[in-house]
Amino acid sequence: GAVGALLFVAGLATWWLAAAFADTRELQAQPIAEIMSNTRISLSMALALSIVNGVYEEMFLCFLVDAFRGHGASVAIGVSTLVRLLYHLHQGPVGVLSVLVFGLVVSLFYWRTRQLWPVVVAHALQDVVSFSYGSYGG
Repeated sequence: GAVGALLFVAGLATWWLAAAFADTRELQAQPIAEIMSNTRISLSMALALSIVNGVYEEMFLCFLVDAFRGHGASVAIGVSTLVRLLYHLHQGPVGVLSVLVFGLVVSLFYWRTRQLWPVVVAHALQDVVSFSYGSYGG
């Protein structure tokens, strides 16, 4: 749990750094912001969805890192990040940027440690924040 929370914070800090170089004034015009502003779910439902989504996505994406491990870090992390991006395109440019940053952080962590559960915890925390604020992640 604690390592996953720290990984989430690292992803969030990296996103803030990347956002400093991007024009995020248009965030409210992003498709995901509109969807989230019109969506209300309970905390228990947000937690359940976040856990299931985190487990599902990260098991698959970390599997891709392992499947391409023999081709080196760039290919393994690149394939995993590309797949992550492709199924988050609906979030618009700012959402895609946040997914790119988060994906690189957690994929690099997984590449170096091969620890799945901190990545799952970080993803679940990121999703809870997304459900709460609609401003970060996938």
